[in-house]
Amino acid sequence: MTRSCARSLQLARFAELWHGFFVADTRLERAFQAFGTRSPSQLFLCLLVISCAVYLRSPYTNFIFDEQEALLKNPFLQGDAGLANAFFVDFWGRDPAHTIGSYRPLPNIFWKLIASVLHVRSPFWFSVLNLIAHAGCGVLLAAVIKTILRSSQAGEHRDLSAAALGNWCALLFVAHGIVSEAVCSVVGLADILVGIFSLSALFFMLKLWSWRGHNRADAWLCALGGGLLFNAMLLGLWSKETMVGSMLWLLVLAPILYATSLCDASEETRQASGGSIKLTSTWWSLGVRFSFVFALAALSFVAYVELRKLWFPTLLDGASRLQIGGHIPYVAAFFDWFSAPPRPVDPLNNPLFGAAPALRLPTACGLFFKQLLQMILPWPLVGDYAYPRELPHGWGVSAALGLVTFSLIASLGVVLGARATLAYLLGRSSLRLSAPQILMTVGSLLLCVYYVPISNVLVLLPTIRAERLLYVPVLGLMMLSAGVLLTFSRGAWIVGYGKYAFLSYLLLIASAGRAHAWTYNNDVSFWRATTQLQPASAKSYLNLGIMLGARGDLDERERLTRKALELAPKWDLAQIYLADVLCRKNQMTQAKPYYLAGLKQARQSRPLVTLALQCIWDRGAYPAYRNELDAIAANAPHSWLAYLLYELDEHGVANAGIPQRYRQSGYNRAP
Repeated sequence: MTRSCARSLQLARFAELWHGFFVADTRLERAFQAFGTRSPSQLFLCLLVISCAVYLRSPYTNFIFDEQEALLKNPFLQGDAGLANAFFVDFWGRDPAHTIGSYRPLPNIFWKLIASVLHVRSPFWFSVLNLIAHAGCGVLLAAVIKTILRSSQAGEHRDLSAAALGNWCALLFVAHGIVSEAVCSVVGLADILVGIFSLSALFFMLKLWSWRGHNRADAWLCALGGGLLFNAMLLGLWSKETMVGSMLWLLVLAPILYATSLCDASEETRQASGGSIKLTSTWWSLGVRFSFVFALAALSFVAYVELRKLWFPTLLDGASRLQIGGHIPYVAAFFDWFSAPPRPVDPLNNPLFGAAPALRLPTACGLFFKQLLQMILPWPLVGDYAYPRELPHGWGVSAALGLVTFSLIASLGVVLGARATLAYLLGRSSLRLSAPQILMTVGSLLLCVYYVPISNVLVLLPTIRAERLLYVPVLGLMMLSAGVLLTFSRGAWIVGYGKYAFLSYLLLIASAGRAHAWTYNNDVSFWRATTQLQPASAKSYLNLGIMLGARGDLDERERLTRKALELAPKWDLAQIYLADVLCRKNQMTQAKPYYLAGLKQARQSRPLVTLALQCIWDRGAYPAYRNELDAIAANAPHSWLAYLLYELDEHGVANAGIPQRYRQSGYNRAP
């Protein structure tokens, strides 16, 4: 009797648990459907909450890496100049005579609006600006996906689950760990703005191509759409130079999207006017649309270059020339006209500088494969890929896999785009693309076309690889994934176990983003995290040592700096910084060989020369160093080393060393 009661009790509990699971499963499915019906404003609030939960930094965070230069030492933000002055300085707030590259006025304008909060000595509110912009980019992604889905006349793709896909893809994107560097780091605002204006330009083009009217009001709307498209491209260029990749993507998409938008007409209607005449008119129509977008893109690019040259005149950046074909007159003439601001040329940040041009393509293919895996599974995430973490290499397994993967994704977009164009030109509605295929076309082309300018194949970037550069490509991956999901799920992706797989993946990528965001709480945490994975970069050890040294731990700074010098024995920065820590420990005899070796390479670097000479002067070792320093400067009489040695000889006592105007600001301090 007792055993029978126990079994009955167990069955009752099992039935209760099963009923609870069924109720929870039903509620979860309803939540999926309800989230897909959120309005843009409601969606923005939801995405902002998710963005804060994943990426919000501590209010007590300090300035990490580039944030010191971009915010704390930015003369434009620290001064009283108006917003319009953002167009006359570089990304770091410097005038053309002292630029260190990158003309991006739009981020500086946004930062200037809240520059008054810099007195709290924290970049927290600037990082909040990134969170808001990131959530806005997610809303735009949802709007683009919904617009494409609604353009399809296939009934199976117009149900609630397909409509909800835009909102859920936006949630995946906002919580995706791979974007953590762009969102957490204040300087990532430039990449987020490029994503916003890329999606805005696509959205305007979709609306422009759907225009069918012929009255005056519709003509004004068409002109307004063209103006918005032009402004989106120009504002994107003012955000970051990588907007060029998005403009190329829009040029490729222009005829494809127009052809797709007209494929709703029946084959009989399209052939009513005669085959040859219709074919001619369709070719003409495609040509006009492509020429229209090409003209807008060219006009925005020319306006960007000419206005930059007018407001921010600099010398030609010879390092930005194409090494392949740079001797061709037309290519050289283009770069002479472009006159890009000089950018940093540092083999530690990009080891492709000085490497054979033949290594560019296999290295780029290998990096594409690694970064694609990171976009799918963002683990691990590292904020630094300097030497020797990523090295140039020839054709191997990773390079071959990268080339094959890139070719397959690009071929998918090209084949589907060609099919859409043929469906329009030949009047065959059977060839037209469905909504999922349009999403796959747009996403695959964005992923591949945008990657080319940031791949280091054509133009060498200041860094060989950075996760913030993947902010826009992951938008393409989201659209490509949405198309694949709809194709294989037939719109039933939220039923059964699909919703649990989706939630599991969402939690996985969000956890990766949250784990990486923790490292941005302070500079020590950030640089310590970059040294955990192997091979660690020399820069990560050096910077971690600097952060600990600024907190008084000179012994640990010396150990880490020696480790950096082991990884990069010829690095002048590591040599001088090792000498500097020895100097601060009053070990001038041990510091001398490192000072001399470093200054021999860095004679033209004012910051390094100033750092070295000032410490030597403060320790009273200048007379003992004078002859060796003079021998180094004799080979470069017009270098900063020669000039500052003269200053020390003539005015060193009066100035207590180097003149104050040439000294570097202290760590974590504004000038």
